[in-house]
Amino acid sequence: TNELNSAVAFDGTNLTVTDPGGSLSADISGLAYDDTAIQGQVTTNSTDIASNVSDIATNATNITTNTTGITTNATNIASNDTDIATNATDIASNTTDITTNATNIASNDTDIATNVTNIATNTTDIATNSTGIATNTTGIATNATNIATNVTDIATNATNISTNTTNITTNATNIASNDTDIAVNVTDIATNATNIASNDTDIATNATDIATNVADIATNVTDIASNDTDIATNATDIATNTTDIAAHVAADADLDVTNEIQTLSLSGNDLTISGTGGNTVSLTPLVDTNLAKDDLIQDPETRTYDMNSQDLGFTNGNVGIGNTSPNSTLQISGSISSPIRSTAVNTALGANDFTLIITDQDLVITLPAANTCIGRIYVIKNIGGGENSTNIEYIDRTGDTDDQIGNDRTLWLQSDGTNWQLINRI
Repeated sequence: TNELNSAVAFDGTNLTVTDPGGSLSADISGLAYDDTAIQGQVTTNSTDIASNVSDIATNATNITTNTTGITTNATNIASNDTDIATNATDIASNTTDITTNATNIASNDTDIATNVTNIATNTTDIATNSTGIATNTTGIATNATNIATNVTDIATNATNISTNTTNITTNATNIASNDTDIAVNVTDIATNATNIASNDTDIATNATDIATNVADIATNVTDIASNDTDIATNATDIATNTTDIAAHVAADADLDVTNEIQTLSLSGNDLTISGTGGNTVSLTPLVDTNLAKDDLIQDPETRTYDMNSQDLGFTNGNVGIGNTSPNSTLQISGSISSPIRSTAVNTALGANDFTLIITDQDLVITLPAANTCIGRIYVIKNIGGGENSTNIEYIDRTGDTDDQIGNDRTLWLQSDGTNWQLINRI
């Protein structure tokens, strides 16, 4: 028996329905919601993930450079060891020569002493012979023979003395040469000691650099895991908000049983009520596509946005989480959390996985096809006490294919849209 509604109006905040009995208004401004903050968080997460991937590649390059430095140092140490061994042999040879020269000098000194004694003896004999000449002609003849013999001995002694003098000069020259060789060897040994000390310092520096790189990689892993958790949390919030909005719209339906039933329809930005006196009102004030027109502040309660199995994308700008001036596609000023789980059985990795801990051996880990998830990253850590494998081969660091997950190894795999690429292995 009621009259039909005669009008419907919307002033940007209140929706008013009028019939002959009067007007009813309802505030529907709560239907609008803010996704600017969500857009900022998602963009910042994407930037940090890209930055972390770049840092991981840089760390891998640093590790390769340090490995080359260690190999070079090992080669230098081996060369220095060879030089030291050669110097030790030369020193031993020089020591033997010095000993031989000392023996020769001692022998020459003995020969010279013997010759001096012989000369003294000959002089005595000459004096004796002179006395014999005075007393006995036979003695003179005998003495003359003895003198001739003595003259021959003296000549022989003179030759021996000359030979000894030459030997002494030669020995002196050899000793001087040996002294020079010893000095050179001492210098070489000192140089080798310096090189060894320098190599030890380089090895220690390389070890420190490797330790720093390992720490940086661990930090990056933590940051990426934290980013993934925040992204998952944002997706959950978006899904919850979608559900809340749908519930809110349903709650605004006409629940008055005394009213005539009319149809309320929405076409684009136009809201229309049917029946006699029905009209159409534009909801454009609630559909401002420029989210940056005004700063938006979330009410002090948790919001959940249900994407209802749909995708959410942000384009043409940067997104910041925890900051208002993002300098990259996605910038997060805070921690990031990513999914992590363990398995002792064969398992398949999906869209909700990031880090997988394997606690048994001889398992097969199933990866999704690379062309279905370009850019996706998985971290697989094997502590199962033996070898495990993937269902499809990945491209290793040398460009070869492999499907093994070694014991006590951690693999970082990323899809390039065609293959799974090994981007790091610890």
